[in-house]
Amino acid sequence: MPAFPGQASWEGNGDIRGSFHATRGMNAFRVDPDSPCFEGVFRQDKRVAAHCTSGLWSVLPVATRQDLGFAAAHGKDRFSDWVVQGRPLTKDA
Repeated sequence: MPAFPGQASWEGNGDIRGSFHATRGMNAFRVDPDSPCFEGVFRQDKRVAAHCTSGLWSVLPVATRQDLGFAAAHGKDRFSDWVVQGRPLTKDA
């Protein structure tokens, strides 16, 4: 399940396994199949979970996907919740 990690996840804390980074400013370009910046992991038939550290910024990629006609929903858990719960993270080597 591709995800949109928030800033804290790419500042050395690690990432949720299987997540792909799409900054807020590039989000619409990454998910739009007509964009030259399209990332296939975000195609419409994929289930996507947006997350960020605070749980506030992740509503924006969900809204963008909905505006583009994609099914999308915002979860209640934040990246920081994932870390506190001791869930696994991947770290860059």
